[in-house]
Amino acid sequence: MTSLFEGLLKLSKEAIVCDHWVAKDSTQLTIHLGDHINIIERTTDDWWYGECNEKYGYIPTNYIKLRFDAFIDLYHVQTRIKMERDPSAYEEEHTRCSVDHIHRHMTDDVDYFTGYNNVKIHHEMLSDVSRTQAYQNAVQRLQPYIAGKIVLDVGCGTGILSMFCAKAGAKHVYAVEASKFAFKPREIVA
Repeated sequence: MTSLFEGLLKLSKEAIVCDHWVAKDSTQLTIHLGDHINIIERTTDDWWYGECNEKYGYIPTNYIKLRFDAFIDLYHVQTRIKMERDPSAYEEEHTRCSVDHIHRHMTDDVDYFTGYNNVKIHHEMLSDVSRTQAYQNAVQRLQPYIAGKIVLDVGCGTGILSMFCAKAGAKHVYAVEASKFAFKPREIVA
């Protein structure tokens, strides 16, 4: 029996380019970071035939990642419809999604949330230049996917990632922080 993940791998027809690659001959496609590829044929494990920007050719598979957004969205929509049609069959899911349940069970780790109330831990993380720079570089690299989109930064801490996303052109950034430190980023951004 094929697992859901194996099925997704076989059925996915969309990919995203992870790095630049220059075609070596006329049968191949030159691809750039962030390009969207429509997979037409999975010729071998190493080379697939596809379309990108209305051009056709072979693409090295180690430069692309499959996209599952459509399948995941479809799965969630189908599950959501079932939950609405037969709520009694999904009582556990309804309970886990309730605000009371989330508040009671997701924020009850007092040590975790109080550990981030101290400015020292945030100063320590922000002072780690290579870490902060790596996050900034990642956001800049993903700028084509962030620009014009709504971003949710859960556990935003100082809000540094939120600010990077805003700088990358996000339409709106929601920065969410459960610890009492949440008021600090609000002062920083304001």
